[in-house]
Amino acid sequence: MIVSVVDFYFEEQSAKAWYMSEFLGDYLPEDAADLLNEQLAELEDVLLIQRNRNWIDVIAQAATQHDDIFIGFGAAHLFGTDGVLQLLENEGWTITAF
Repeated sequence: MIVSVVDFYFEEQSAKAWYMSEFLGDYLPEDAADLLNEQLAELEDVLLIQRNRNWIDVIAQAATQHDDIFIGFGAAHLFGTDGVLQLLENEGWTITAF
């Protein structure tokens, strides 16, 4: 599993590692799977979704105060509809991979 997670990261498919955790619930007893799903949802909300949303205003403010800014995020913060890239794009930013 660790090898797969690392491979996903270098293939720019980091979301697959997150979803792999959800897949593991299929192999747990029902009560444990329910608990895992509940904990994963809470973890995603607290560590990813809310943090991502909170960063958007900070990034926008930094961009108004500086000509150039650099922002670094862990790969888990980049994907999905609540990922930093999508949230910035929703605010009118242009996202370009290079």
